Amino acid sequence: MSTAERYPVVVVGGGPAGLATSAELRRRHIEHVVLERGESAGHTWMNLYDSLTLHTGKHLSTLPGMSFSRSVPFFPSRRDFVAYLHRYVEVFELPIETGQLVTAVEPNGTGWTVRTDAGDIGANAVVMATGIVSAPRMPSIPGRERFRGRVMHSVEYRRPAGFQGRRVLVVGVGNSGGEIGSELANFGAHVTMAVRRSSDIITAPPAPATTTGTQPCRNGMLAARQITASLNRLMFYSTPSSRQSIASHMQCRHRMWTS
Repeated sequence: MSTAERYPVVVVGGGPAGLATSAELRRRHIEHVVLERGESAGHTWMNLYDSLTLHTGKHLSTLPGMSFSRSVPFFPSRRDFVAYLHRYVEVFELPIETGQLVTAVEPNGTGWTVRTDAGDIGANAVVMATGIVSAPRMPSIPGRERFRGRVMHSVEYRRPAGFQGRRVLVVGVGNSGGEIGSELANFGAHVTMAVRRSSDIITAPPAPATTTGTQPCRNGMLAARQITASLNRLMFYSTPSSRQSIASHMQCRHRMWTS
């Protein structure tokens, strides 16, 4: 890119939000460019943990103008979603520039200067679509310096290999914490999940007998039973003063996750 380039709109980030924004701008014939730091669209999704599965059905997880193919499961996997993003770029011929790391966005009096490692770009408007995974937050926990094991953020996790028989503390039970904790427990790790507030664990009822039931419903019930089975191998630990308790808990843990 040359420093003389200027666009009405620059979109920073080639993930789902950036691609959806690009498709809508293109539909309205607004010239723009999408800057993606990775080598292809959906770079962040390509580098998340292997077993990641969307928690919303595919009919609720699409971008504007394109559905998932019929062959994709009701709850798409990470690989399904990455393939969908790549196909989305091709179908709508989105103007994405890969390998472009944005280092700063600054006002210049007539708009914005987007600084990249390949040069500066002018823009009348900038859309930030970088998501939250690109800047993970590792909280400061009192007593962490006394912990002799490994501490890692959930964005660093890929697969359960190497954790069988280990004691693992997962801090947080959001989507990533819940999935990672469940996977590790199934793999043979001794998992403790630290939750800020008390949680209700509800056993999934048996799937109803029906002659007209849909496959997504059956799949959903099966997934719920599998998750419940995993929870039977997890120990939940909640307390109002979670940070202090986590600090004391860490002293006897071999490994710990923050998520």
